[in-house]
Amino acid sequence: MAALLVCIYFIAEWFNLGLAYSRPALSRGVLWPAITGHFVHLSLPHLLMNAVATYLIIDAFESGLYRWRLPIVTILLCIMISAGLYYFYPGLRYYYGLSGVLHGMVLVGAAWSARYPDWVRWVVIGGVIAKVAWEQSPYYDESQIARMIGGPVAEQAHLLGAAGGILILLGARIMKAFR
Repeated sequence: MAALLVCIYFIAEWFNLGLAYSRPALSRGVLWPAITGHFVHLSLPHLLMNAVATYLIIDAFESGLYRWRLPIVTILLCIMISAGLYYFYPGLRYYYGLSGVLHGMVLVGAAWSARYPDWVRWVVIGGVIAKVAWEQSPYYDESQIARMIGGPVAEQAHLLGAAGGILILLGARIMKAFR
């Protein structure tokens, strides 16, 4: 998946395909940016941060994100985040990057992982929730990361990704209860 991110970055740069999340495009009925926008990045440092994070998350939680789970969770998170950005944050016109999806992926991967004891999984889940809460506070300063990636950080996507991860976990729990 990390290699796929690198390929998409260069293809999108070379051909300017309009793959980024774009509120105007979605308003016109162009739906693919709701998914592809999460796979394009503002800059090479932005791409590398997300590619390394993707590799580490999948490696750490492979037992929770194996086989069919990874693509399904990824696509669901892309759709949930894009829908959330569209409906709850109308001022956000464009979005680039996978970080929102990665926040949700950590929650789902940690919850479903059989590799770690429960207390480790709960610490990871608590850490992600605490990070997202900190980003929503007035004390959070994104300026250093924004300079590094070449644009503003969309903390809203992190919040929506974490919320999407929780919704996926709740949905899976409900589906399991009805089997």
